[in-house]
Amino acid sequence: MYMNKVVILLLLLALLMLSGCNKDKSNDRINEFVSLEQMANYENGSVTVDGAIVALAYTGQLLIQPDPQQDYQVFALAAFGEDDRVPLLVMLTEDGFLPDFQEIMVNLPDAVNGYYCDNITSEEMTSSVILDAENYSLVGHNCTGTGDNTGLTKNIRMIITQSMIVAGTSNIEIVGDKAFLDTEFQLGENLRLSGGLGTRTYNQVYDLVKNHPEVMTIVEGDISGSIHDDMNMQTGRLIRKSGLSTHLLSNSDIASGAVDLFCSGNQRTMEDGAVFGVHSWSDTEEGIEAGSLPVDSPLHNAQIVYFNEMLGEPIGKDFYFFTINAAPAGEIYYMSRSEIESFGILTD
Repeated sequence: MYMNKVVILLLLLALLMLSGCNKDKSNDRINEFVSLEQMANYENGSVTVDGAIVALAYTGQLLIQPDPQQDYQVFALAAFGEDDRVPLLVMLTEDGFLPDFQEIMVNLPDAVNGYYCDNITSEEMTSSVILDAENYSLVGHNCTGTGDNTGLTKNIRMIITQSMIVAGTSNIEIVGDKAFLDTEFQLGENLRLSGGLGTRTYNQVYDLVKNHPEVMTIVEGDISGSIHDDMNMQTGRLIRKSGLSTHLLSNSDIASGAVDLFCSGNQRTMEDGAVFGVHSWSDTEEGIEAGSLPVDSPLHNAQIVYFNEMLGEPIGKDFYFFTINAAPAGEIYYMSRSEIESFGILTD
């Protein structure tokens, strides 16, 4: 059923480019970067219909495989409720990043297949929490129900906030003394959610440390990387400070920021068959790729410091430069076990 919704979404040709106002850099707001003594403080998005507000917790890429013989393709961004993997808001974007929406589809309890809005207006908001956050207030006009209420129209207000942009799609499941961490999920035979590590992950690990002292090891499963590198390094520091170990199963598949997080374990182990991928980081807005920067660029410093903390000096720095030269940002280099061991990443 949801498959049909996304296919219909793809057929819509309208293109909407959002434009915003100047940002208010009020000093009474804080940066999202946190100390290890507090949870990350950030805002949730929401959808409002007829006065009823539904909270949106995080955003991921919704992948669809129209033909079983084809690879998955990225078709949309999907926003979810607090404890649900059923998308409440699907946004098809031009380039995979906010705020360039082509179309918005809202999945509501009274509409089996959701609403499509034929006109959307937007206004950039000032975050009350995060300095320089990209927050938007969107109003979908003449939204037509496509399910049981086909033909009915409503105006739908949507708040898209920083938490949806950088929170990530991580989920932690506790089993005994282990916490299983994943960011990639199969939602159906032809649908898959892909995301990454972010603010949501930091808060999940913070809760894990505070409320589950029985957990000794974080097991990384299927994780594509990080969508918030600064917060990911804070998550790693929290793991190290808390004495947690990290482990990879034989079917674990981690890359990029997930490797950074793995290195934070006090004890670091992996089973044969685990996939361990690295590449260069990049800043697409500034047109910067780490592997192209001079070695003495200050832009390397944050990650050099992090890896030296996790692996020791000078091997942490050596490993960092290995990763950014192993593959460009758009590719992944898969390390052999002997390469992994050569940098002292495994403790056993």
